[in-house]
Amino acid sequence: FKLASMMDNKQKEQSQNKMPIAQQASEYLEQHQIYPLFQSLMSSLAINRPSDPTKFLIQTLTSEDPCKIVVISNAPSLSEKCAQILSSHFKTKIHSISKENDIDSQFKVLQSETNFILNNY
Repeated sequence: FKLASMMDNKQKEQSQNKMPIAQQASEYLEQHQIYPLFQSLMSSLAINRPSDPTKFLIQTLTSEDPCKIVVISNAPSLSEKCAQILSSHFKTKIHSISKENDIDSQFKVLQSETNFILNNY
């Protein structure tokens, strides 16, 4: 079984070597999700418009800051369970917003604690 697997890998390598360079490069970029990364970086530049774009990009790429995910639901127990699963999977912090308190002040706190971007919809 191991020999067959090694032969399959060798055949795959040989067929990749026969592919045009542009196709190999494109497959590499897709495999490593470089296109979405650059799309995200360009969006961040357009939204934040930093005075030093190069420094901003370097800080963004080297940041330990986790991704931000917003969970909105009419069922608080479902939102909480979903947030816990996502938090565990992505190893990130949960920020909860409750209806009982002033929502605007809660969003201001959230924005000051993170680089959370709030869009008015």
